[in-house]
Amino acid sequence: MLKYVSKVQLLLISGDIVIILISLFLVPILRFGVLPETFMILDWPDMFFALVVLFIFYLADLYDPEFITNKARTFIRIVFSSMAAFFLTTSCFYILKIRPLGTATLAMNIAFITILAFLWRWTITIWTFRVRQPENIAILGKDKAGMELASMVQGNRNFAFVGFVDDLIKEKDPEHPSNFKALPSLIYGRNIHNLVVTKAIHLKRNLIKELTPLKMAGFSVYELPVFYEINFRRIPVHHIDESWFVFSRITGVARTLYNTKLKRLADTAISLLLLIPLAPLSLLIAAAIKVDSRGPVLFIQPRIGLNGRPFNLYKFRTMVVGEEKNREHAGSHDDPRITRVGKALRLFRLDEIPQLWNVLKGDMSLIGPRALMEEEVRVFEKTVPYFQLRHSVRPGISGWAQINYPHGVTVEDAIRKLEYDLYYIKHLSPALDFLIFIKTLNVVLFRKGAK
Repeated sequence: MLKYVSKVQLLLISGDIVIILISLFLVPILRFGVLPETFMILDWPDMFFALVVLFIFYLADLYDPEFITNKARTFIRIVFSSMAAFFLTTSCFYILKIRPLGTATLAMNIAFITILAFLWRWTITIWTFRVRQPENIAILGKDKAGMELASMVQGNRNFAFVGFVDDLIKEKDPEHPSNFKALPSLIYGRNIHNLVVTKAIHLKRNLIKELTPLKMAGFSVYELPVFYEINFRRIPVHHIDESWFVFSRITGVARTLYNTKLKRLADTAISLLLLIPLAPLSLLIAAAIKVDSRGPVLFIQPRIGLNGRPFNLYKFRTMVVGEEKNREHAGSHDDPRITRVGKALRLFRLDEIPQLWNVLKGDMSLIGPRALMEEEVRVFEKTVPYFQLRHSVRPGISGWAQINYPHGVTVEDAIRKLEYDLYYIKHLSPALDFLIFIKTLNVVLFRKGAK
């Protein structure tokens, strides 16, 4: 799980845990003048309170390094998140009939945590953007791939783009512009932390000879696809070949216990647990759809699933009957095909509730690549390299591509989403599935990316 969390996020989470523990220890002293024993602040009600605070803070983006740069917005989010944690915790304690006199103590804890959590983020912001320096990066290979990467790192505050090695060597040794022996002095002289080598020249023997001692000295040298994978969490499909799939460890297709049994078991259990309490809401949605427009409640459409097999996907109908095949406005914000009730359902993704039945049947998983229509698949298989490989795992209600890239219907959209899907398939694990599940809750509750 830690590899999906940046150092700044880890600092924020660790700091909040320490703040909560300090609060649970100090508040009884301030309120009652009693020094609590250590095990008393580690009982399950206190741990439940701590987890609720951390969870709501996460949903409110308070562990997003970019979000917390705005102090006013951050403080408001902390206040409302702390209040939500307070009401949720006290409600649970009231229902369970425990801690009948603990409300004031919890309120003091919340006030304490609110102030310190804000000060902690203020400190982290100062360290991140004033003290911590971006890493210098140079690119070896001024081709299309190198130019594309250069434009990406120039817009990323974690990196400072020094330039293309090709140009830097020409500046340093104009008489021998292809002399890679100038690399070591160039790297140390320009204080370059990362060197990314594009596919066009990474096999040149004289280059490898000069890069080997740099690598063994602890310097970071990356092939372009590896740099993308580590820093952008996607696999650049135009910069890999079949050998990448053959020699990479792809956990999503490995016959592990999680892939063969536990993931399916979790899908079945969670879909059942969600379908039962959502039944009353589903009835209300069905009634609203019937009142709002003529036609069936459910929208049933063939989609492509595991290993390219078709299946019928179920959703609550959100469009005018007969308009679903009109793709002119697909993906647009003001799609005229969508009904009034449909807009509300899509806003909170309630139209996808019937897909839990697909999960229960085994057609889908809770987490995986998006299930596409057959005509989309046929088009993209002809224009997007390795597109068929996304069907190596079950499609999902949510997935890595769905939470990282907005909905789109163009070939460029398909390429970008495939890059995220391939990353998911390569790194599939319980930790990544859990992370996607939590981020999906964030999307649903705060309507980020919802369409």
